[in-house]
Amino acid sequence: MKPKLKLTAGSNASVKAVQANKVHVEFPSGKGVLRVGRSVFKNRADFLAYLSRAFPLEQREAGYRVSISRKGKYQRVNQKNEPVFTFGDPLLDLVTDEHGWVTIEGQRHNLRADALADPGARGGGIRSLDLSPRAGEMEAAVSRAAAGEGNFSIVEANAKSAVLASKNPSTLYFYDGNAKMRFRAFKSSYGVGWKMGADIETWGGNFTRAKIESNYGFWIYGRACGVAKRDSDSDTNDDYVDEYEWGVFSSAPNGVNSLCTATWRGRNYSGYVSKGDCDFWI
Repeated sequence: MKPKLKLTAGSNASVKAVQANKVHVEFPSGKGVLRVGRSVFKNRADFLAYLSRAFPLEQREAGYRVSISRKGKYQRVNQKNEPVFTFGDPLLDLVTDEHGWVTIEGQRHNLRADALADPGARGGGIRSLDLSPRAGEMEAAVSRAAAGEGNFSIVEANAKSAVLASKNPSTLYFYDGNAKMRFRAFKSSYGVGWKMGADIETWGGNFTRAKIESNYGFWIYGRACGVAKRDSDSDTNDDYVDEYEWGVFSSAPNGVNSLCTATWRGRNYSGYVSKGDCDFWI
C-alpha cells in the first residue's frame, strides 16, 4: 500500500506517489497555496522524517534522492495567510521559515540567500511573479540580440512573435504578442542538498499540452557524460509543469539535458535545454 503523502496543513495541493521514489504535486489552477510549516529540526533524522511525510525519499549511498513533478502555480503564506517568500519549490518551502531559513541540529542555513544568489535557478511557477511581456519588451529583446548584445540569440522573429535562446544554453523564451512561454533547465545547490531538472511555464495563456523528457548524467571521460537516469512528465491545460531530481545530503549528477515540447496558442514548440557540465552521449 502506497503511503498517504501531504504537504503542510492548509496547503491545497494533492500529493501522490507514482513510483517508489517519485511524487506528483498538483496545485489547483490559479489558487495554489502552501502554508509555512516546520523549520527547526533536532537532527538529520528528524529532518528526513519530516520530509518523508510529503516526499518518498530513497536512500542512495550516504544520502537520499527523490524525483518530483509539480503542476500548477502556487504562493506560500504564513499562519495569518499573508504571502511570504516562496522558493518555487515545495520541498524547500516545506522545511524553511517565512524568511527562508532552516535549522538542523542547532545549525542555521539561509537557503533564501542560496536561491537569490543564482536568479536563473530559482524555482518557477510562483503565482506572485508575472513575467508577461511589458510594452516593447519583445522588440527590445530582439533588437539587442540582433546587435549581438545581451544574453540571448534570435531563433525566430516576426512582427508579432519571437523565439529567443539563452547563450548558456539553459533557457528558451517564446513570445506571442503579450504572452510568453519559457523552457528552462536548472541546477541548484543548497545547504541541505541539491536539485536539478527542467520546467515549462507560461504567462498570459495556458499551454494545451506540455512534456519534459530529461537525461541526467555523470562524467565518464572529460566532459562527456553517460546517462545515469531518464525521466519524463507531462501536463495539459495548465501554466506550469516541471520534472526534477532532489538529493538530500548526497552528491549531484554533473548535468541534465531536457527536451521540452508544448502546444501553446495554436502552435507546437520544442527545444533542448541543459544545465551543468555535461556533453551527453544520448
